[in-house]
Amino acid sequence: DWDGATKSGKTLAPLITRINEIRRKHPALQRLRNLHFHPTDSEKVIAYSKREGDDLVFIVVNLDPTEAVEAKIDWEMWVLGVDKDSFEVIDQLDGKRHTWHRSTRVRIDPQEKSGSTPYGRVAHICTLV
Repeated sequence: DWDGATKSGKTLAPLITRINEIRRKHPALQRLRNLHFHPTDSEKVIAYSKREGDDLVFIVVNLDPTEAVEAKIDWEMWVLGVDKDSFEVIDQLDGKRHTWHRSTRVRIDPQEKSGSTPYGRVAHICTLV
C-alpha cells in the first residue's frame, strides 16, 4: 500500500530512489556476471562485491528485518584486487566512512536510523575512498 505508507511516513520510496541513484552511478552494479559472495560467520548476513574496471562496490545485507545482527566478513582480497590488509570505504547510503580489514566485523541494526528514510539500516553499500 504505497499511498498508505506515504501518508504514515513509512514509505520505502526514498530508500529505493537512493539505491537506484547508486546503481546508475556505478558500472559494477549494472552487470550481472561480476558478483562474488564473501564468507560470513552468520546465516543472517550476506556480503558480496561487484567490480567493473576500477569501480568496486561492497554490499553487506542484514537478512533479518527486525533484529540487529553482527557478523565477521572474510573479504577475499584476491577477488577485490586490494593488496593491503585494510582499506577505507564510504557508505553510499549515508556517507559514513569505515576502515575495513581482510576480516571485518560489522553490525547492521534495522532500528538504527540511517539516511533519509524512516527505516533503519538494512545494508551497507560501500565503495573505496
